[in-house]
Amino acid sequence: ICNMAAYTNSSKVGIVFTPRLLQLCDKNPKFTKRGTLVHGLIAAYKLTKRLSCIRSTEATQEDLQLFHSTNYISFLKKMNKADCYEEAASQIELEDYGLGYDCPIFEGVYDYCCNVTGASLSAAEALMSERFSLVFNWFGGWHHAKRGSAAGFCYCNDIVIAILKLLTKYKQVLYIDMDVHHGDGVEEAFFYSEKVMTVSFHRHSPGFYPGSGDISAVGKGRGSYYNVNVPLKVGIDDGQYVPLFQKCLSLVFSVFGADVIVLQCGVDTLVEDPMESFCLTSKGIGECFQFLLQKEIPMLVLGGGGYNFPATAKCWTYLTSLALKESLDNEIPEHEYYEEYCPECALHSELPVLRRKNTNTQKEMDGIVEIIRGNLLNIEVEGTPRASCSAEKQDTIP
Repeated sequence: ICNMAAYTNSSKVGIVFTPRLLQLCDKNPKFTKRGTLVHGLIAAYKLTKRLSCIRSTEATQEDLQLFHSTNYISFLKKMNKADCYEEAASQIELEDYGLGYDCPIFEGVYDYCCNVTGASLSAAEALMSERFSLVFNWFGGWHHAKRGSAAGFCYCNDIVIAILKLLTKYKQVLYIDMDVHHGDGVEEAFFYSEKVMTVSFHRHSPGFYPGSGDISAVGKGRGSYYNVNVPLKVGIDDGQYVPLFQKCLSLVFSVFGADVIVLQCGVDTLVEDPMESFCLTSKGIGECFQFLLQKEIPMLVLGGGGYNFPATAKCWTYLTSLALKESLDNEIPEHEYYEEYCPECALHSELPVLRRKNTNTQKEMDGIVEIIRGNLLNIEVEGTPRASCSAEKQDTIP
């Protein structure tokens, strides 16, 4: 995995990687060894020979404070090498900064944040150099972190910081979030901005984290109607999700001239995932990804959720192959972590999986599309007719 010489330097598709980045990400107590499985499988399929390796650099404290508060970052720094966290901080302090049950403090937490954010910044800079058409950072995608606190397994919001970097070159950034959880941290950061269009596809139901993401949340001020939420129920499958994804994004592209796309590709939507929410497959997620690839817009692709680690590794490896236009054997190659994929050892499983009942009706899906269509009519498109939406403004926020 750590053989840097295995990568090419000529591909227009890049991937962010260093051995230290892998080591630190594997220390995250909620995602221990996930990074190793992902990059191990990419290497096993020899996709490294087609990928340019982008060596990430560590983000500075100033980089982190482009979004996060000085107090929060200073506290993370204080916790980095604390021998006894109970003595270094009170329980009230930890709770104030969102550090506890779902974001436990661990040794090296500040180093982790600097490296994860640095990886996404390095990916953004690689895109901005125009040497690359697409860059992967499977270590990134932490969309829940707020300005002054950690949240939902996310200690730092590398996405917001990367988007801020991209805005120094590009006028309009399209952010798409495919995680099963609503991308609340990114939405909050750009809720008043017309420069960033945020589109989140997620489960929205009583008691499901983080509880935000209703279709009526469309942005405020100059950012009104630049925030799109696609709230879904338990059990949605490829047959419903893929066309919904394509229809919603087609509407977005008709009114928003994205110069660059940032895709958060959390795969806790997979049918095998312990989140037990959606019933998507890697092939279905791949169809959505290919729809975006066909737009030929520079794209930064990030990771996110995915709690069945072998399934996550298979899906992200498959998406990596799609970007490279490489066909992969369904039989997983033997490598150091081969046993993790037993007994089937297949990239795309053919074993029966217990599927949840699809509680989404087609009428509801059509209704979501129509509400989004109406809301997007409120965006003025300079110099272009809004033919695909209609000519009159509407207000269809439910």
